[in-house]
Amino acid sequence: MVTGGAGGIGSALFHPKWMRYQEKEIAQETRNLLAFVGLGDRHDVPADQLPYGQQRLLEVARALAANPRMILLDEPAAGLNVQETEALADVIRAVNARGITVV
Repeated sequence: MVTGGAGGIGSALFHPKWMRYQEKEIAQETRNLLAFVGLGDRHDVPADQLPYGQQRLLEVARALAANPRMILLDEPAAGLNVQETEALADVIRAVNARGITVV
């Protein structure tokens, strides 16, 4: 029987304590990123059911999940109304304030 290391078949079958701990950490970081972009209360809504402006914010959160040093945005406000554009601009400024370069 091949059990493998972290993430192997043994882990999948037996779901060890370290894996449950790691999943809790990932879930917490996900909630933190969603709150950071203003979607903390929408954590249980599937992405395709979010309004377009919130989907754009979710895209920023997804990019931040990779712990980047730089984010390149191509027309980030395209298709957004004034309020959505302002919300996105606030998030972009907050990303930059975290020390992440935004282009």
